[in-house]
Amino acid sequence: MSDEGERGHPKVFCIGFNKTGTTTLHRILSEQLSYRSAHKAGWTDWSITKNRERLDEFEAFSDGGCASVRNLDELYPDAVFILNTRPLKHWVLSRHKAVARSRRAVHWALTKYVPLGFVARIINRWVLDNRERAVMGWIRIRNSYHEHVIRYFSDRTGKLLVVNIEDADFAAQLARFLGSERSIAPTLANPDGQGSTTRIILDSIGEKVGKHTSDQDIEALFSSHGLERHGDNLTFFESPSLGLSRSASDYFLIPLPFFKPLFRWIYRVLVGLRSRARSFLSKWLVDSFIRFFRSESDMHYFTTVRRLGSGSK
Repeated sequence: MSDEGERGHPKVFCIGFNKTGTTTLHRILSEQLSYRSAHKAGWTDWSITKNRERLDEFEAFSDGGCASVRNLDELYPDAVFILNTRPLKHWVLSRHKAVARSRRAVHWALTKYVPLGFVARIINRWVLDNRERAVMGWIRIRNSYHEHVIRYFSDRTGKLLVVNIEDADFAAQLARFLGSERSIAPTLANPDGQGSTTRIILDSIGEKVGKHTSDQDIEALFSSHGLERHGDNLTFFESPSLGLSRSASDYFLIPLPFFKPLFRWIYRVLVGLRSRARSFLSKWLVDSFIRFFRSESDMHYFTTVRRLGSGSK
């Protein structure tokens, strides 16, 4: 593959988090606008490692964690970026429900026919964590990453579209931004987890997740942390307590700053390893090291660690 012109489409990077219409965007781009679209978490790893060989395989990208917008912008100067988002409270609630479904499925799978309840508890505590501390971490990452993206493109009109997937004219905004004259169907995919693999498994085995549990948990969290006034926020808000704190590597680099290039190199190598990892265990092990070496003070070299299920709602 060569440049964008020969492929017919400039690159389109949908850099919003999961639970913000990523499946819907993928279907619109691939089925309605004829983009070669990648809907997979690994592409954000390719952006950090500048893996152009993999990035050149596709024209549009969605799902994943925190992509390196600077690397993508340098690799593909003609690319456009879509920050797909939704009100903060709706996003947090959707994520909380998704993790609750996954936790229930893991518990059933590891206790129904085999006595592996302790494994289920470990996974649900350290991997599929939707307790208050974990949820506040989601908010901090979102707030910091959205700020980073918007400030990066602040003086470049036409490069970034910030779109609320819950807007009635969401599809029309997308069509205008991409210069498409075709009518785009705005139907959302997987509302409230319908159609997701985990939801299908739970429905098939008769396991139910209480619909009101997540609502109550998130209501309590927003109230206790004074987040109600930010519930409708789409991008980021100024808050010293809701930015990313220093990571272990950041603390290490305070007295030894000359190690920063080495740590960045190790971090990129680890992200590359994760993008090639196949098993759940290998990804978890690599993520454990990434958690130390990523810098939470530098959003150009930052990727989220824990993966959550995809889907728009």
